[in-house]
Amino acid sequence: MKNLIKIILPTILIVICIIMALNIGSIELTTQEMLQVVFGGGEGNRQIEIVRITRIPSIFIALLGGTMLAVSGVLLQAVMKNPLADPSIIGITSGASFGVLLATTLFPSMLFLEPLFALIFGLLACGLIYGLAWKGTLNPVRVILAGVAINTLFSGLESFVSYMTSSALTSALGSISTTGQNMNDVKMLCLYFTIGIISSFLLYKKCNVLGLGEHNAHSLGINVDKTRLLISLVAVFMAIIPTIYIGPISFVGLIIPHIGRKVVGNNHKYLILYSGLLGGALLICADVISRSIIYPIEIPLNTIMALLGGPFFLYMIRKGDTYAG
Repeated sequence: MKNLIKIILPTILIVICIIMALNIGSIELTTQEMLQVVFGGGEGNRQIEIVRITRIPSIFIALLGGTMLAVSGVLLQAVMKNPLADPSIIGITSGASFGVLLATTLFPSMLFLEPLFALIFGLLACGLIYGLAWKGTLNPVRVILAGVAINTLFSGLESFVSYMTSSALTSALGSISTTGQNMNDVKMLCLYFTIGIISSFLLYKKCNVLGLGEHNAHSLGINVDKTRLLISLVAVFMAIIPTIYIGPISFVGLIIPHIGRKVVGNNHKYLILYSGLLGGALLICADVISRSIIYPIEIPLNTIMALLGGPFFLYMIRKGDTYAG
């Protein structure tokens, strides 16, 4: 019951962030106009129509993207036994971003291939990390070292291909409100989100069992290797989809699960839900900051997240937290 009450707080935070996102920018709305934007009405009002076209898709994509990145971080930390296992730090988002660029470069008229290429290279990055970090068991330090190397490799490959093809990588900027999203993009993202979030909730018991340790998991009849593979597949899927729409966003999957464990504990039934809600609120808030801090200039969203996440990452290294369940 206490955890359910705690989950209400990030829900309220999401509502506050959405109100801010609707009203911050060159167009300011009255309370009545904001209600008309959300619930309908105001036909013929140019300001309302502009907000519906530009801000509503951005809010939805930030909410869904932040939720997916946060849940991806929860799953990766459960399977890799490392509180620093974030999709951006260990190279999964870099691999996915490179995959999107490669698909766009090789097949510019076949945009439907972007999710496939992103998934392939995201899984490749994850597989390389397992291969390099495995030494009888997953070593948390080797996970991070391998992840940093993979991240650097794919970032270098992305820069090289971009330079050779003179590609304008708007996705790499990670700026939600300037990449031309519309409600069709939101509908597709909702489909991916639904698949990913249902899959994540179906795995919460397996995440809890992995938290007991390999020996205890085996004694409970769990095939640890297959469970790791399944959870990793869902985690990579949850990380690469936001990368397609908003570029490689850093640290959401690091900051949010850490806060979630402090607030609701290690039971993934609540941790996945709490982290998802808080991740969505964080990315909406970061997008508002990116659009308003030095208005009318818009700072790339990834820059805001790097400024927020970098100090937090250093804090976690300094604190030397060990993963617990």
